[in-house]
Amino acid sequence: MNILRYGNKQQKHIPATVLLAFYILTMALNSFSAPPPPSINQCKSKWTLTNITSGMQFGDFTIGSGTGSIILNGGTARTNTGTVNFVAAGSAVNSHQISISNTKDPVICATYGITIAWNIDPTTTPMVGAGANITMSNILVNIPGEAGTPFTVANLPYSFIPASLPIVIEITSQMNASFPQVNGAYISTAYDIGVIQGAANTSGTGIADTFSITPLTLTPGVNMNFGLVSTGSAGGTILLNEASGVRSVGSGDADVVNGAVVGIPGTFTIQGNIGLTFGVSYTNGSLTNSVGGNAMAISGFTDTTGSLILTGGVDSFSVGATLNLNASQPAGNYSTANPGGVPYSITVNYN
Repeated sequence: MNILRYGNKQQKHIPATVLLAFYILTMALNSFSAPPPPSINQCKSKWTLTNITSGMQFGDFTIGSGTGSIILNGGTARTNTGTVNFVAAGSAVNSHQISISNTKDPVICATYGITIAWNIDPTTTPMVGAGANITMSNILVNIPGEAGTPFTVANLPYSFIPASLPIVIEITSQMNASFPQVNGAYISTAYDIGVIQGAANTSGTGIADTFSITPLTLTPGVNMNFGLVSTGSAGGTILLNEASGVRSVGSGDADVVNGAVVGIPGTFTIQGNIGLTFGVSYTNGSLTNSVGGNAMAISGFTDTTGSLILTGGVDSFSVGATLNLNASQPAGNYSTANPGGVPYSITVNYN
């Protein structure tokens, strides 16, 4: 180090390399200072609304008379009212779920609060298809964890401060149908919900859809006939084959009487949507002999539906059953066409 003398004073020169190192250190320390938090103006255009589900989906249904509705209860749950019946034919069932976040700073930007409002109300966008429009009502918006929700369309706009981001809002509704509802797909135009902050509106859209299916119709054909039967003192059962009409003894002291009158299964014609399967259920009845007396129960129904698919829209099937003979039942011709019995009932529904 050089030492310069000015009178009695000495001055030391600090090398430039030391000064440069100090300057660089100062800059490095300054670079670690935290940036200022984003302002509301920086946050307001960075909101994102992302569909988790594409919209409200009510699934498949039939309506054979009158009026009814399907109510979305959240997630994939739904309930029906009136004369609307569910069909599990393949269309999805979902509430509309939207994820909301902010790409600028999800923590700070949430503290400024947001407002949720309809840009296009779902009740103004009916589902349109081949038949009469299907309207929606009772729109509910649910924000899990937020006090006061779910709330109706009348409660919007709604302002609050999210506890954290992202949040998921869920939109549910009720669709209303009236008979006759022409079969086919029904889809709404887009409705629109917005998130507003600092006068900036970020929107998310959805549609509502459902599928109307032609109700099943069932037309009776030939009456079920067990032909000539008899029993001894113990009673018993006679089985009528659903396909051939062949009769056989099921149990007990029953007997099939061969003669001019043979067993005949009952027949039905069913009509509905092409390509769908259906299920059949029965309610027991009773029948009498040809003179109107000696009623006997019929139960244990069998049929030829199997996995029958309505490949042509119209199909037919036949039905057999078990005849429960009373003790000492007189011989006779026992048919569902005879007076005095209780008709058995048959119900068909889409699977």
